[in-house]
Order: sequence, then structure tokens, then C-alpha cells
Amino acid sequence: MRKRLTSEERKRIIQVKAMEIFLEKGYRNTTMQDIVKASGLSIGGLYHHYKKTSEILYDIMVLGCEYRFNEIDKQVEIQSGNLTEELMAKIIVDKCLDDNKYMPIYVMLLQEIQDNDELRDLYIGMKEFNVKKIQSMLKLAGYQELSMDRYNYLTDMINSIILACGLLGIRESFNTNRYLLEEMFLSLLKKEE
Repeated sequence: MRKRLTSEERKRIIQVKAMEIFLEKGYRNTTMQDIVKASGLSIGGLYHHYKKTSEILYDIMVLGCEYRFNEIDKQVEIQSGNLTEELMAKIIVDKCLDDNKYMPIYVMLLQEIQDNDELRDLYIGMKEFNVKKIQSMLKLAGYQELSMDRYNYLTDMINSIILACGLLGIRESFNTNRYLLEEMFLSLLKKEE
């Protein structure tokens, strides 16, 4: 007898299939019907969990953020007590250049926010979450509080690098010259005058 899937397991299947379709067709060309077909669920089964593609994309982005910050938390934990400014800059660059399964979807989101108010709101919420996470990471490392403008700029720079890697295919170049990125982020982490 087949095991009955939990709601979270079904949502995870939907997210995985939606990621595949988003990458194949693009976000704006993906319909709920495409996801029904790919997931094997009925229309009612899909709509029980998600009402629209933006809700699925949101949950995928939450997973992506959790993944990235879990990786950062691991690095911070390994270095506990020894978090220098240089190491913090390295961790931020690692976050920018990480080539994980969520990055292409995040790049897609960043491209779509210009023309989609709903996705722009999703991005704003994610950016606020990322700023809070960066604030707590820096606080843990003993940094003085930066201004909100500086946190926003730091997040904008991270997103710009992620976009450049995804759209221009220059991750290898950034990795080769990562010391320049680390110097840039090191200067952004310095206390403001």
C-alpha cells in the first residue's frame, strides 16, 4: 500500500516540479496547469496548496534563503570567536558566488520584479529578511551597527553580483578575482564615518 504524503511533502513535490518548469519556460510563461501536469496532482490538489505561481515561487525563495543562510551559519560557527572583518567579507562573497540549485530561480525573480508588482513585493520582503540576517550575523561577529542605507546597499551589491553571474555567466571570472570582491565588501563593512 502506498504511503499517504503529508501536506509538506506534497508542497515539496510541487516546488521541485515548478522549479523545473520555471527554468524551462520562464516564470511568466508558466501556468498553474503546467504545474498540475508536471506534478501529477489534480487541479484541486494543487489549488489546495497554492492558489498561484507566485505563492510557489515565494516558498522556493524561502527555501533558497534558508539554504544560503544555513551555509553562512555553518561558516560562522566554524570560526566562532574568530570572525574578522576579512572573514566576514569572504563569507559574503561565498554567498554571492554560490552556484546552488536555487540561484537560477533567484536570478529569474530578480529579472521579473521590474514588471511584476506581486514579485516586487515578494522581493522586498526577502530583502528585509536578508538585511535582518546580515545584521544578526554582523552583530554576532561583534560589528558596530551599520545604517539601514549601508545594509540596503550591501544587499543590492550582493544581488547585483548574483544577477551578473546568472545573466552574464561570469561566475568563473568573479571566482578568479574574488579578492577584489572581498576588498569591496570589506570596505562596505567598515564603520561609517
